[in-house]
Amino acid sequence: MTYPLALELAGNGMPVGGDLYMKLWDVWWFERMQATGQSFYYSKEIFYPLGLDLSFHPASWTTTLVIWALAPLMGVFGAYKLMILVAVFSSAYAAYLLALWLTKNRVAAWFGGAIYSFAPYHLSDLRGHPDLSQLAFIPLAVLCLLLAFKQRRVWMAGLAGILLGLVAWTGLYLFGFAALTLGFVLAYEALIERGWRTQQFWQLCGVFTLAAAALLLPRLLPVFNDRASLEYVIENKFTAYESQADLLSYFVPPPANRLLAPLLGELSNRIAPSISVYPSPYIGWVALLTSLSALLFAKKRKAVWFWGVVAALFLILSLGPALRFAGRVYSQVPLPAVVLIDRVQIFRSVRPILFHIGLLLPLGMLAAFGLDGWLGKLKQTPQVSAGLVVLLATVLFAEYWIGTFSLRPLEASPIYQQIANDENQFAVIDLPMGYGPSKYYLFLQTVHGKPMVEGMSSRMPPNAFDYINGNLLLALWHAEEHLDCTDFKMASMTEAIDALSADGFKYILVHEPVFADYFEGVPITATDPDLTVYALDDLRDFFPCP
Repeated sequence: MTYPLALELAGNGMPVGGDLYMKLWDVWWFERMQATGQSFYYSKEIFYPLGLDLSFHPASWTTTLVIWALAPLMGVFGAYKLMILVAVFSSAYAAYLLALWLTKNRVAAWFGGAIYSFAPYHLSDLRGHPDLSQLAFIPLAVLCLLLAFKQRRVWMAGLAGILLGLVAWTGLYLFGFAALTLGFVLAYEALIERGWRTQQFWQLCGVFTLAAAALLLPRLLPVFNDRASLEYVIENKFTAYESQADLLSYFVPPPANRLLAPLLGELSNRIAPSISVYPSPYIGWVALLTSLSALLFAKKRKAVWFWGVVAALFLILSLGPALRFAGRVYSQVPLPAVVLIDRVQIFRSVRPILFHIGLLLPLGMLAAFGLDGWLGKLKQTPQVSAGLVVLLATVLFAEYWIGTFSLRPLEASPIYQQIANDENQFAVIDLPMGYGPSKYYLFLQTVHGKPMVEGMSSRMPPNAFDYINGNLLLALWHAEEHLDCTDFKMASMTEAIDALSADGFKYILVHEPVFADYFEGVPITATDPDLTVYALDDLRDFFPCP
């Protein structure tokens, strides 16, 4: 399921996609922060010279710390790929431990762990979103909290709180899903098990809350400190009516599954537009049938129905405020999630399809209960039981396989190393600007190490582009406007160039020939097939306009 990742840890081939460049930058920034003494939540290396508030930046700090620690041994690329393997098997094993405690059946627990970690959505996220793929802390937190209540262990409640805090440092989206799941666990213990009547229940809740708060407050306070910026970030990322899960894609293998998708022909292609940007939320017929069978004959009915309710919640949220089916949104068919997404700000900040991540844990637990029920009915025929397990596992992995990990060499022009070797302090301007190119420029900054005029964060604060928009030349480049000498006075352009020079900018790095009219006749400092470098001072002296 992860081939050929384990065989290529030492190479420079990387699963390019998603937020890979940003995550590599996070590792570089973590080291840079220690060397320069900059604030944990503010960087002057991007959006130079003003810098960027990183309070809303979706860094996976637990993953970043591990990659940074392993990098001296195997390089950043190798450490990053190793973390993908760690995410796969730690998530599966953590879900296995929870399912084993619930079912007391190792085979069923293995099955639940496999569904949790090898679902297509998770396998897709592994390629470029470590903040969404390190799922092990969630089932471990649930397990510890359940053990705390069942065995009256105070230290287990504290460990559950610590694990919830670690989820927040891994990814804020994951924290939201974990908090919802653990909230249901607390409600179950309080109401169904009637724990609210006992003093020990509240004592355990207090220990859990205090332990979680110790790790959560440093991570969440900067996010909620500036209410206006938080509202701006949320509304700027609000895509609930475009990014919900396609109901059909839950039951149709994605086009990336070259084993089953060709058998479905046009049906598989019809869901492709709805999952072209986001991973497929396909849950698989094996997982669906075993989960439904759990509701019919599983031994622990209260636990089964609990996980069924949790699964239903995440399913409803993932479908968003309006029905999407076969790639088409039916806005005239509102869904229950519209109440939360339109009225509760915290839900507006999450793309609905991401709630599918929260669905994976209850889905895995229900499937484990279901298989445990089947094996219980077939316990008198062990050969039939073994054949059933082999058949289900084979079909499951055939359903979940989404192709090999496509690894492409990730390299930078030798020019960037030359810039890095220049010990003088200066900044650079990369062109063209914009959301997409800036992701790649983050990776390039890890090579040349110089401050950049732009940068990238998935959660931009409202004042991020103040400096760019305040400089005539940068504003024109940012708006991708071609040079028109009749539109401005040359004195204004000279003033803009002088301001950039005074602020420490030295080179302009042009990656695509879209701004050729600005550099006609300007001497080239360095060039290769994918990059042309101009000196800012030369632009002043040889500017094309008279």
